Amino acid sequence: MLENSYDASGIKFGIIMSMQFRNSFNEFNNDEEKNNASIKKLLYGKNYQIIDFKEIDGLTIEEVLNLNDRQMPDTILFIMYSSVQYETSQNVKLNDISNVEIIPIQKTDENKDKQIDEVIINDILKKYDSKDESYKRKVKCFLQRYKYQTKAKTDKIIKEKVYKK
Repeated sequence: MLENSYDASGIKFGIIMSMQFRNSFNEFNNDEEKNNASIKKLLYGKNYQIIDFKEIDGLTIEEVLNLNDRQMPDTILFIMYSSVQYETSQNVKLNDISNVEIIPIQKTDENKDKQIDEVIINDILKKYDSKDESYKRKVKCFLQRYKYQTKAKTDKIIKEKVYKK
């Protein structure tokens, strides 16, 4: 990792796509613990695909939801995670993920035409102060990599939007 930077190449971002979403969730609700348990069960079953965030960066919420019909019609699952890819003895590539944070992004009339990065940033910063250091590290990495490009600008935005001091 570069000095004076939050951007760590080991931290990855994307959205989760799965044919099982429609069967696994009726809808997301305000029970974050229940939602996370359902999502982690899905991830454990390996019945999903992660689309790298760089593939959807700049698209609107509506455009992302229209990419295909695998996901729920009004929800995008944004994921921040660590990943290691390796080969087994049978030359099968495996991708293990860990240190996972999942953020459900609901489409609303207010956000459907907003860019996905803008909606994600607003959501992750709302939770920032109440989360652990691992979450904060991922958020800082996302902000620097996809929006503000420098550590100084990232620090300034966090101070303005989170701490408002």
